[in-house]
Amino acid sequence: MILALCLVIPSFLQAQFYRQPVLDKGSIDSQITSLINNSSQYEYNSILYKGIKVDHLTILKTNINDTLKTLSKKLLASQQTLNKKNAIIDSLNRELGNTSELYINTSKEKNSLKFLGITFSKTAYNSLLWTIISGLIFLLVTVALLYKRNNDINMQTRQDLEDLKKEYEAHRKRVLEREEKLARQHLDELNKYKR
Repeated sequence: MILALCLVIPSFLQAQFYRQPVLDKGSIDSQITSLINNSSQYEYNSILYKGIKVDHLTILKTNINDTLKTLSKKLLASQQTLNKKNAIIDSLNRELGNTSELYINTSKEKNSLKFLGITFSKTAYNSLLWTIISGLIFLLVTVALLYKRNNDINMQTRQDLEDLKKEYEAHRKRVLEREEKLARQHLDELNKYKR
C-alpha cells in the first residue's frame, strides 16, 4: 500500500502542478501562448516536444471559430455600413454637383441682366447703358445747340425781314411820293397846255 501510495502521490502532485491554460478569455494570441506555456514538455533525441491536450485544442478551435464568426459578422456589418456610407457619399456628391451647378447658374443669373430679350453681363449692360446715356446726352446737346442756332438764325431772319419791310415801306412811300409828285407835275403840265 505504501508502494501504491508512492505511485499515486507523484502522479497526483504532477496533476496538481499542471496548470490549466486560460482558454475562456483573452485574445486568440494570448490563448495560444497560454496553451503553449502550460503544456507538458518532453525531450526525445535532443528535440523538445510539447504535449497539448485534445480538449484544450478543441476549446481553442471553438474559440478561433467563434472569433472568426464574430469578426466575419463585424466585417459584414462594417461592409454594410461602408456601403451605406458610400451610398450617402454618392448622394451627397450628386447633391453637391447639383448645388454647384445651381450656384454657378445663380451666379451667372445674378451677374447678368436681360435687356431687349438679350442676356448681358452686368459689365456689358453697364457699358451699353452708359453708351446709350452718353449718346442721348450728346444728341440732346446737339439738338439744343441746333435749336439755339436755328432760333438765332430765325431771330436774325425776322430782324432782317422787319428791316426789309421798313426799308420796303420807306421805299414805297418814296416811290408813291415821287409818283404823286410826277402826277402833279404831269397834271400841272397838262393844265398849262390846256390853258
